[in-house]
Amino acid sequence: MLKGIDVYHGDGNISWASVAGAGAAFAIIKATQGADEIDPAYHDNVQGARAAGLYVGAYHYFTPTGDGAHQAQHYLTTVGDMTNLLVPFLDLEDAGDMTSDDLTASALAFIGVIHSSIGRGAILYASPSFVDERLIAADLNSYPLWIASYTHADAPKMPQRGWAQWTFWQHSESGSWSGVPGDGTTDLDVFNGDRMEMEQFVVR
Repeated sequence: MLKGIDVYHGDGNISWASVAGAGAAFAIIKATQGADEIDPAYHDNVQGARAAGLYVGAYHYFTPTGDGAHQAQHYLTTVGDMTNLLVPFLDLEDAGDMTSDDLTASALAFIGVIHSSIGRGAILYASPSFVDERLIAADLNSYPLWIASYTHADAPKMPQRGWAQWTFWQHSESGSWSGVPGDGTTDLDVFNGDRMEMEQFVVR
């Protein structure tokens, strides 16, 4: 397994050389939220993480407004050329007042725009309870899962249906990592594979 972190502007001024030096292999960086928000630290974080030699992915925080295709266009415009980035990450954790059918359809609309643009789908971030309670897992489980599960066990808690395996695991939202300001505030992740398997998720 490979270790990594996921970050957004609230994590402060990150020393990416220190992050890599402490053993991180990848970073998943917030790019966008909804149809018009851009994380103010996104471009600096991507530049720094790339310079440090990390695998870099960009994530979109999905808002439940029924405009998944519009949100995908906003993400693509912000990220720009995706060559050598990991495939997009779609953060699903807010359902608002949407039904499971409508939320799933909107997420699929997002993925459809991404696929039309780069020929790849997306990696879906969600907790087990969010999958079970708010998504139609059978319509989404062909896409890799980035599971949010905070446990002391050696493996994450999985949804009751939909996915038999995880690809990325956010195992802590209160960790610490060299180069990231603050103590007990960092999201920590692992990738379920080695570097050769990570390469399969790089956009070429």
